[in-house]
Amino acid sequence: MRGAMLVLLAAVLVAAGCATGGGKTAGPSASPDALAAAPDALASAAPDVLAAAGPATVIEVENFKLTKGNAVDLKDASGGKAVVLTDEAGEAEYTLPSLAKGTYELVIRGVGQSDKEDAVYVRVAGQAEERVFPEEWKKLLPFKAVRFTQPADGPCKIVLSFGEENVQLDRVEIRPVK
Repeated sequence: MRGAMLVLLAAVLVAAGCATGGGKTAGPSASPDALAAAPDALASAAPDVLAAAGPATVIEVENFKLTKGNAVDLKDASGGKAVVLTDEAGEAEYTLPSLAKGTYELVIRGVGQSDKEDAVYVRVAGQAEERVFPEEWKKLLPFKAVRFTQPADGPCKIVLSFGEENVQLDRVEIRPVK
């Protein structure tokens, strides 16, 4: 378990730009002894990007810039929190500092309460807004995927907008489409 956590942490540090190569680091120390002594290093190294090492980049919605939204406790959510956008002007916004040119799929994980309380709008990489929702209610599930094209290497802006009341948004996952 400890070895797996160290491998995951090292991958996150590399993906977050904390490691510079050649065994040297910029920022937190990546030595196994230092990492084992600081189990919270994963959270402090890159608090908003949990994993970029595998096929997906995962971002907690509570780390987005919130306008008319609140973080709430959600037992099964990663990090134990989710975001609820509180009215029609509610938004959660995040800009990935760098995303390679290509085609991707964005999936929100969250909870819809009913067929009248399950939708959110997604705008990503300057594309048209798309309404998404989960297949079932009252469970933490993936919402309908949004496919988008990143036109060039560089920043990628993600905006989640109010669709319906009481939708709990846990995290966003971005995967390249092959």
